[in-house]
Parts: sequence; structure tokens; C-alpha cells
Amino acid sequence: MPKKSAPKPKLTRSQKAFQSAPEEVREMVKRILQDEREVMHLKTRPKIHAKILEHIKLVIR
Repeated sequence: MPKKSAPKPKLTRSQKAFQSAPEEVREMVKRILQDEREVMHLKTRPKIHAKILEHIKLVIR
């Protein structure tokens, strides 16, 4: 009897957009989200704008 594989979940619009984005953009988004994950919920994010800007500059170079 063949095994049934689990159906693949449908991708959201944002997931589809992420997958279709250039590699540089995906890398930038991953880096920014990693910085956000390191911040505790509802705490202030000191220098988060500077961190995001630094990620963007790295990708643009």
C-alpha cells in the first residue's frame, strides 16, 4: 500500500513574494528578521533603525 504524503501547505501572498524576490532581497529580509527575533516582546528596540540601514547598505554594495 503506497504511503500518502502530507499535502503541501498553501503559501501566503507574502511567502510567494519572498520566494520570487532576488536573493539579495531575501538575504536582507532574513537579516532584519533575525535582529527582530533577538529582541524580547514589547521591549524597546534601541538602534533598530541603524541596524536595518546597515543591512540595506550591505546588500546594495
